[in-house]
Amino acid sequence: MTEQNYQIALRALVLEQQPLWWPVLDQWISRFGGWWAHEHDESRDPAWAIACQALLRDPLLADAHRAAHFLAMLPFNRWHAATPAGRRWNPVNESFAPFVARVMPEGVVTFVAPDFETLRSTDTVKWLWARWLSEYAKRMSCDSQHGSRW
Repeated sequence: MTEQNYQIALRALVLEQQPLWWPVLDQWISRFGGWWAHEHDESRDPAWAIACQALLRDPLLADAHRAAHFLAMLPFNRWHAATPAGRRWNPVNESFAPFVARVMPEGVVTFVAPDFETLRSTDTVKWLWARWLSEYAKRMSCDSQHGSRW
């Protein structure tokens, strides 16, 4: 299955399980785009496949805060990048490609952290949870304007 097919499959899966998560996951996973190609010199981004396989195995929980914790522990969240001068990429702040463009010609070193960094995990959970709450608020606002509840 291609990366685009995994993205489509993940979208269908998330919309079936917990639809408010789709815009959040789409934005978050997209931020890892290009990291794998930079690290492995391969033109693919397996983050979509990793997320899809994880959610096939363990569907998203109705408890969105617990779901954010689960998602933050997906293996691609251990993908890191930094410059020799110590500037670090953080996917909750920006996508990988703009980070690389911003720090060039300094150069970028990519690596997989041996374990989940507490700060990365904590920041990711907070970011995912905040984005989900935003989607929830949008949904509630839209429903109240149209007089319906889901």
